[in-house]
Amino acid sequence: VFPPVVHLRGAREQMQLVVTGHYSGGQVQDLTRIAELHSTNTGIVELQGSIVRPRGDGTADILVRVGDRETSVAVEVSDQSVLTR
Repeated sequence: VFPPVVHLRGAREQMQLVVTGHYSGGQVQDLTRIAELHSTNTGIVELQGSIVRPRGDGTADILVRVGDRETSVAVEVSDQSVLTR
């Protein structure tokens, strides 16, 4: 999953996650559309498809699952009361 860690600073920042499968024969495939993504704290971060959007300051994890494989991405959200231009 890229990026492996997400830092969102400011109310307007967001990040898209990309999920890539690497296979034993050297084949690489984009799995973003079929990946299941879930936030461990929707009060801090919410998902819209593979887009990570801030909701409040704090930390959460995004759980990512494709088939029987699972990983997580740490998310840190700060400065939600600060509007950036």
